[in-house]
Amino acid sequence: FATGVPYVAIAEVAYGITDRFSVGLLGGIVPHNPGYGVRLRYLVAQPSDDFRVHFKMPVIYYPNSKSFGCPGCEPWFLAWPAISAEWRRPKGTRWWIGTGVVAAACSDTVFGRENKVMESGGGVQEGTWHTLQFGFSKPLTRKLAFQLEIAPVLRGVNLAPRQSWVGGPPVIVTTGLSYSF
Repeated sequence: FATGVPYVAIAEVAYGITDRFSVGLLGGIVPHNPGYGVRLRYLVAQPSDDFRVHFKMPVIYYPNSKSFGCPGCEPWFLAWPAISAEWRRPKGTRWWIGTGVVAAACSDTVFGRENKVMESGGGVQEGTWHTLQFGFSKPLTRKLAFQLEIAPVLRGVNLAPRQSWVGGPPVIVTTGLSYSF
């Protein structure tokens, strides 16, 4: 379970397919707008018990963009592939830094169909932006952990202008709790 800009709440159930690869199912709500998706995670390298490099990629489908002030808008997708380097500290606390690319597009664009809403100057802001993410997680018990991640959304070396970024303020802040079974 997590929350963060732009989500009010996100829930995920993930399953480890192998020791290095997992798939999660996501459900979340931006005020008045649900989103559903998958998150892929892959352990790229782990040269020691205290350092690893991992890749994650959530892909989220938003079936209703009317709540973004866009009457007549079609459904849209958001993907955020990111790679991070992570260090484990004593007592299990983990710190990471990484980079990623956020891409947003209406479903017509994704599936190669004509998009009359976008051609008329409306629709959800489509585009790509890059991120730098910084985060940490701290075990609260043997099975429960708290995490926080902050990812400024950038255009070049500057924060993305708010009017050109689909998610509101140009930063993705996520905080949550994870429980391992």
